[in-house]
Amino acid sequence: MSDKLEKSLLEELYWKKGLSIRQIAKKLGKSKFGIHYWMEKYKIPRRSFKIKSNLKEKLVKMYKNGESTCSIARKLKMDKSSVFRCLKESCIKIRSHSEAAKLGVIKGRIKIQKHIIPASSKVLTKEKAYMMGVLCGDGYLCYIPEKRLYQISLEATDKEFVEKFAECLYKVYGIKIDVDYVPVRILDWSDKFRARLCCKVACEDLLRYDTTYKTFEWKIPGCIKESTLEIIAEFIKGFADSEGGVDKGTRRIGMSSVNKEGLEEIKLLLELFGIRSKVKSKSKKYKKGFVLRIQDRKSIEKFAKVIGFIIKRKSNALSACLEEYKFYTTPHEEVKKLQPKLLELRKQGYSFNEIAKMSNISIATVWRNTNNLKDRNRLIP
Repeated sequence: MSDKLEKSLLEELYWKKGLSIRQIAKKLGKSKFGIHYWMEKYKIPRRSFKIKSNLKEKLVKMYKNGESTCSIARKLKMDKSSVFRCLKESCIKIRSHSEAAKLGVIKGRIKIQKHIIPASSKVLTKEKAYMMGVLCGDGYLCYIPEKRLYQISLEATDKEFVEKFAECLYKVYGIKIDVDYVPVRILDWSDKFRARLCCKVACEDLLRYDTTYKTFEWKIPGCIKESTLEIIAEFIKGFADSEGGVDKGTRRIGMSSVNKEGLEEIKLLLELFGIRSKVKSKSKKYKKGFVLRIQDRKSIEKFAKVIGFIIKRKSNALSACLEEYKFYTTPHEEVKKLQPKLLELRKQGYSFNEIAKMSNISIATVWRNTNNLKDRNRLIP
């Protein structure tokens, strides 16, 4: 595991200074799971914690009277995990999330807000198009009326990406939401940031377009396809920020998904900007999955100019990729399609230079695909 912690430091903070694992994590800027990992590795003994009987009775009584575990922990100045442990030791049944929520509403701790979204939210703007692109990728839309679950959210490691998503939600629906820090429990994984809006009318607004946003089923809504190039570019940018990346080694942009039909639709949208791309199956080590690749210089330059990335590390990788290019090339498959046209132009007496300008390819490419052939007689009229 990276960022090794010294045993002496942990012993001093935990035993001599009496800090909890949570407090040590905050002090050192680490996750509590990382602190717990090193304490277990060094076999540092844990403090035993016993709750006095009178305090335990008070805690149980508060819980039976409808207090939440968070409220009890705050009032008794205890850790929430200690409250749970005390209730389990007292053989008290812990309320489910649904039961706790209903009781919170009855007791007045939870107030159900009915959001009223502006009429302008029905208009397809650049911000809404970006959001829809994200929801077809890393974003999440949950709409389960029978369970009263309505949620639009994004959780990712890049803070600027999540902040952009939250900003778009605010501009479209007029509801300000916070970007929360989410520490992960899996060692060596990066911590994440989350933006979440729980709003029934906002979910219904996004679902009125002809798509579900589900991983295997999403498709590009008709309103996006029929919209302006600016709107289309924002949708593709949202999807690229979610599922896209830049491989500097092979100098290409890739967008991944298990939904091949969805990627094929993205490919058609890219063609509107003159961007060449191809959808291929992933390598054999992946059971399922497809990747859309953009790999010629002109197409990558156009992508950078009209679409690009919000995520800084992806944007920087794209700039670095373009700086490494020295020549312009045309993909082999595109040249193969042009070959009959090139041959016909040579038969008509056009020079290599003239054909290159007419076909928007290099002179060398024209020469290789017309003059350097086994059967040169077919060039003679």
